[in-house]
Amino acid sequence: MRFEEEEVERSTILKVDVEGNDSAIWEKCKASLMEIVTKILEAQIHKDGKTTADEIKRASSNLLDFANAKLERPTIENQKLLTEIDLMLANESKTRAETRKIDAEAEAIELGNLEKRFRIAIGAATVLAGLEKNQEGLLFCKDLESLIAGFSSKQLFDNKEIQ
Repeated sequence: MRFEEEEVERSTILKVDVEGNDSAIWEKCKASLMEIVTKILEAQIHKDGKTTADEIKRASSNLLDFANAKLERPTIENQKLLTEIDLMLANESKTRAETRKIDAEAEAIELGNLEKRFRIAIGAATVLAGLEKNQEGLLFCKDLESLIAGFSSKQLFDNKEIQ
């Protein structure tokens, strides 16, 4: 239940609406209550003339500044977290590139070893074909040697156009 203001000076600082079971009691007390609240708010509480109302305004302003600072802090923390994530992703990308390089080097070594084994096998086949006087076998081994010479892993990896 709301009551119309009677004989009470309207204040821009505080508005009080009272309700209760017995409206007559509240009607009698309303003016006195507003007068007491107004006196409290207008009371000087500092030597420099500041009133309770001034201090309430200052405290409210400080509270709003504090709340705004708290609201901005997660934004700063989120930016810091995003920066850390970007750094982790960059490190991950660098690690992947290094891993690819190491894998490529290992594969080149494996190809070189395979080529050596193949040359050894062709050399053994050539010796056997020579001992058996197998002309067809000797020609086949020479063809394989020529083929391997054309696809040598060293030549492939040294060629700058392929990389």
